[in-house]
Parts: sequence; structure tokens; C-alpha cells
Amino acid sequence: MTAKNALIVFDPENGTFFPFTKAHGVELENIGYGALFCSSGGEIFFGGEGGFQAVSQPMLAQLLVGKAPRIIITGFKLRNEVPGAGKNTILNQSPWVAREIRLNHRQNSFSFSLACLDFRNPDGNYLEYQLQPYDPTWRNDLLNGDASYVNVPPGQYSFYVRGADSFGVWNTGGVRIHIIILPPWWQRWWAYALYGLLLSAAFYTLYRYQLSRRLQLAEASRLRDLDAFKTRFYTNITHEFRTPLTVILGLAGQALDNSRRKREEAVHLIRRNGQHLLRLVNQMLDLSKAESGTLKARIVQGDIVRFLKYSLESYHSWAEGRQIELHFSSEAESLAMDFDPEKVQDIFANLLSNALKATPAGGRITVRVAADDQFLSCAVEDTGHGIEEEQLPYVFDRFFSRLPARSSPPEGGGLGIGGRSEVQPEPSYPPRGDGGGLFSSGGPGGAGTGIGLALTKELLHLLGGRIEVWSAPGQGSRFTFYLPIRREADSPSRSPADSSGLAAAAEPFPSPSGRAGEGLTSPPPLEGLGGRLLIIEDNPDVVYYLRSCLRGRYHIQVAADGQEGVEMALREVPDIIISDVMMPRRDGLEACRILKADERTSHIPIILLTARAAIEDKIQGIRRGADAYLSKPFHREELDAQLEQLLLQRRRLQEHFSRPDAPPPGEAERPEAAFLQKVRACILEYLEEENFGVEELADALFLSRTQLFRKVKALTGRNVAAFIHQVRIGQVKQLLATSDLTVSEIAFRTGFSDPSYLRKVFLKETGETLAVFRSRFRDPSPPAG
Repeated sequence: MTAKNALIVFDPENGTFFPFTKAHGVELENIGYGALFCSSGGEIFFGGEGGFQAVSQPMLAQLLVGKAPRIIITGFKLRNEVPGAGKNTILNQSPWVAREIRLNHRQNSFSFSLACLDFRNPDGNYLEYQLQPYDPTWRNDLLNGDASYVNVPPGQYSFYVRGADSFGVWNTGGVRIHIIILPPWWQRWWAYALYGLLLSAAFYTLYRYQLSRRLQLAEASRLRDLDAFKTRFYTNITHEFRTPLTVILGLAGQALDNSRRKREEAVHLIRRNGQHLLRLVNQMLDLSKAESGTLKARIVQGDIVRFLKYSLESYHSWAEGRQIELHFSSEAESLAMDFDPEKVQDIFANLLSNALKATPAGGRITVRVAADDQFLSCAVEDTGHGIEEEQLPYVFDRFFSRLPARSSPPEGGGLGIGGRSEVQPEPSYPPRGDGGGLFSSGGPGGAGTGIGLALTKELLHLLGGRIEVWSAPGQGSRFTFYLPIRREADSPSRSPADSSGLAAAAEPFPSPSGRAGEGLTSPPPLEGLGGRLLIIEDNPDVVYYLRSCLRGRYHIQVAADGQEGVEMALREVPDIIISDVMMPRRDGLEACRILKADERTSHIPIILLTARAAIEDKIQGIRRGADAYLSKPFHREELDAQLEQLLLQRRRLQEHFSRPDAPPPGEAERPEAAFLQKVRACILEYLEEENFGVEELADALFLSRTQLFRKVKALTGRNVAAFIHQVRIGQVKQLLATSDLTVSEIAFRTGFSDPSYLRKVFLKETGETLAVFRSRFRDPSPPAG
């Protein structure tokens, strides 16, 4: 078909129309509509102004099919400038030939000149481009034939170009050129590697610094702990030295004035405590020798089962005195082997005395001996308080001393009714070892010096053995030591228990039939008709010395530790208490605090008796409520003076509180005044009840009759019935002075059922009749006659 200036060709295969214009060879203008003729030869004739023109059908077909146009990149610019020529130029070949362009980080703004090589109709050519992966969209917004990009970040890109001719024939393959924009040097891989190395070096330097600092802090902490351990050790060993020195010096002074029998008893105790001090020094020297490698073993061959059983016998009386069951079991009746009797005795004595000290009354200690082909094992197991799990790894360390285990008081403010209600014979001093924890690593039996178990471990190492420990709080502990079974030493000529080597080892530990100090008979439970005195002390020799100083003047009771002392004080309500500080289960400071906080015992004077003589210890004791603080060793006269002064103060307090009127405001805040006010208030509440007496008052105050009696007696010097009567008479006086009630009404209001009885009692108490007493408040002038 024809158009004004073109011939329109239709392709029936794809249903498209193609204009055949002057650009394709049409020379006529204003082609007439319908002026079209097709000859038999296959030519097409069309007419217009100026004539007609013929076009062959093959020519049209060739134009329709055609080739895809060629696409080329004709130029490259950096910031709208063509790069200079030379061997260092960016492009060393023509842009339409180049396949890669390398740029630095500053050359990130560039453009490409593009062309489609189809000259049949150049204005009809079509071009598109994209930069993968920076700009993946196909764009055709060429500016003067240029595709431009600005501030492209460093990286690797592919620039694609495609196009079509005026007939719509696409060159889909197009042109591709690879573009590499290099990063700045500080973003290169080797720069990042350098950064990593520098960062690693910085972290390593910081780690080394922190590690060095932690090591320095750990070393400083270790030195502080060691210093604290040593300080605790010297404190404890001083306590252990002062305790026997107290007995030695005190009894030596008494021996000068006592009878021959008393002097013999004192000499026995002096000798025993002197031996104890010697053992303390020897064990310290043994530990030093063991750690320096100069301690030598003296090996003999003997029956070790009989030796251990014989050694255990020395502890039976001590265990019985503490109400502890002591059992021995062995798989074999006898076992001959090499061992050092003295060293084994020290090992066994340390473990056993620790177990005895850790086990409360009613507990059980079992010694089990077993053997296999290579080792003998001896386990000392107790039912004591146990050791905390976190402390187990350190129990064999030198100077390690754990704090004493504490018992929590029962509910209700009281501590039960356990303990001995009367003085029992004191258990004899432990025949061997630390005296119950002197050199132990700590335990319920006391703080210890931190040497005993360390020495035990060193001695076992010397003998080729080892030691293990198991413990659970509230269940007990088990220490098991192992000795290698050898038979290389000479056999003794006598039985093991009687051989010279074994006897020498056991000599300082008399058998039950010949204990040192057995002749020291215990004084009777009540030693006079003075005040009731409670001694809280775990060392029987100190108890003996105190009783020897105080016999004949006080009713003396004894508690073996702080827990038992608190229980006995709450139950018996003594007039005065003498307490040690370092004790098992509950120390003297804690016992003092509990007793001073309980209204049943807050009035009782407490003297703390301890080897800790530092001013800080004294301040701590006074802050816990102690009325006096004596350091071991002490003079008997000093103890007597303290007791006399405290009891004198108590008598003055009795006189002060014996008045029927309420205490003045300044005294009302004292615990004693508060208690008496509470008692007066209770009596006044039930004043009209004639039968309200001691039992009813004790029930109303939730106290036992004994506790109430001793508390009121200690504060007022009167018994409870007299105190109730005093309050009643005081109310009678108040009503007579301030009211117009009749005598009968006053009698019934104050618990007197018979007015005549009230008149009789009042006359006896005051020396005046009711009428005369009332008249004194009605008339200021004294009555005539």
C-alpha cells in the first residue's frame, strides 16, 4: 500500500508493517493513493510527483530480513576528558577493541561514546546500556551519544551495550567491556591483613597486660592470704600457748599455799600442760623439718593393727566424758609391717583428736583398718558437723584454718533444754595430739592453727603413704590414710605394743589405767552457798583451775562449749557467767550476743576469758555485750575482783529495781527495766484475781517457773510471790492516796478477798493503818497522836 511519502510493506507472517521511505531508496514525493502496480515479472511500480518508480520484490525481502546492526564503543572519557596517550595511559588500544579498563579510586566518574553502524536510517537506530552490578537497569538516556556514570565505588563491573536498527532488528549480543576500579591503598587486601595483624597485636598486648595484671593481683592476693593465714596461725597458736600457761601459772601460785595433796594435784596438771606445750613446739619443728626434707623416719617392724588399737585405748575415757561412742574394727587381727611408730602415732592422734572435737555429744567415731597386697588403710570416721565442700581442697594446706561451724538456735528465742543440768566430772585432757583441734585444719571443734593436717600429709609423704578426705555438712567426715606394706626392717623381740620403739612413741600418752592427772578428782557439783556461776569452757584443765579458784563461794556449773552454754544459761539462769571465746559449735562472742539479746538472760554479767589479748578483740567482746574481758594468763586476784564488782553492781541494781514504783524515764530503756515493767503490767492486768500467783504469771509471760524466779530474783532480790505482793501493796497505796474508794473496794480491786486481811497485811508492811496512811494524803499536816 502507499502513503504520501512512503511505501508501506506488510509482513503477513508476523503481522507487522514496515515503512519503505526515502531513507530506503524511495525517490518520489506525494505518492498517489492507490498508484501501485505489480508486474508479472515481480516488480512493483508506484507513482507520484515526477513520474513512477519500480522496486523488485527480492529487494524488499532483503530489506525486511536484514542483518542485526553492529554496535561499537567509539570513545572513553574520564570526567569529560579523553585520557592522554602513552604507555601509561588507561587505554593502550582503541575503545571498540578493548575488553578491560583499570581505574584507580579517583577515576570513578567516566563515560562511553556509543554507535550503531546501520546507515540506512541512522536516526532510526536505538541503543541501550547498563553497568552490572552497579546499575542493572537498561537505560537509553544517551547525552550526545554518551553513557555517563559519576562517583562509582571501587569494585569490578561489566558495561553492556545493545541496539536495534530502524527496522527493529536487535543486536542482542551487543558489546561488553570489563571495568575494574581499584580501591584506595587503605582498602586493599594487604591493608586489611595489616589491620588484622595490628588488631591482633593490640589484643595480644592487651591480653598480656591483663594477664600480667591478674597474675600480679593473684600474687598480691596470695601474699595477703598467706599473711592472713600466718596471722591466724600465730593468733591461734598464741591462744593454745596461753591456755596451758594459764593453768601452769595459776596452779603454781596455788601450790605455794595449798596442802600437800593439793600441791600434788597441781604438779600433775602443771606437768601435763608443760608436756602439751612441748608437743606443740615439737609438731611445729616436725612440720618445718618435713617441708625442708630433713625429717627422718625411724622404721621398725611390728603389728600395726595392735598398735593402732592400743593407741585408741588412750582416748576412751575422753570420749566417754564427752558422751561419744568410740569403735574400732579391723579385717585382720594382726598385720606385721614396717612403720615409724612415732610418726604413725602423730598421724593417728591428729585425725582422732580432730574427730573427737568435731563430734557432738551422743555422736559416734569409728576407726576401720583394712589391708590389701600393697597398702594398709586406716579410716577415722565421725558423725560431726562436716566440712563445707568448697573448703575440702584446702584442708591439708599449711596455715589453712576454716571458721568454726555454727549451730542455729531453735525457734522461739530459746535454745532447747539440752546440756547438763548439774556439774558432771570433767573429761580428762586428750592424751595425745592437738587437744582437739590445736593443729587441725579447722572444723567444728575450733579454728585450729592450720598445722595438724598439713603435718599429717607431710608425715604420710615421708612414709610413702597418702591421705584422702570425704565430708558432707551435717553428716560427718572421714579421713583415710594409706601406708605401703613392706617387711624390710628388723623385727622387734617383743610384741608391737610393748616393743621399745612403740613404747617410746606411746609413752607420752598414758593408757587408761595410768592417765596423767587421774588423781585430779572433780569437785562436787555445788561448791558453796553463794551465787550460781556458769563456766563455759572446752578445756577441762582450765575448768579445773577456775573451780579451784572459786570453790566454796559459788554454785558452779560447767558447759563444754558455746552451744551447750547458751542452752544451760537459758534453762538455769545463773547469776554470773565466765566464758571462753574460742570454742566448738558456738564461740563465746556469739554466745554472749545471744544471751544479752534474750530478756531471760540479758541481766546476767558475762566475763569473757580468752587468749586473744589484742585491743580489737576486747572491743569486739564489749560490743557483743560482755561486762568484763580477761586475757589468759590471768591473775586469780583479778578474776576475784571482777566477780565481786559485777555481783556488787548486780546487788545495786536489785535495790534500784526493788522499789514498787516504775523506773524513771532514763532507766526505762534498759533491758532489765523493760522486763520488770512487762512483769508489773502483767500483774496489774490480773490484779483483781485473788488466785493470780507465780504459775499464772509465768504462763502469761511464756517463761518457765524456774526462769521467772531466777530472773526476778536476780533483778529485785525478791522471789516472785513477794514481788507480786509488793505490786499489790503498791496499788493499795496508790488507791488510798488518789481515790475515795472504800477499804472493801480497794481490797477487791487489788486481789485481797478479805478487807480485814488487807488491814493486817498493810499494817505489817508499812507500820500504819489504812486510815492513817490515807489521812496523810488528805491533810498535809501529820496527824495528832
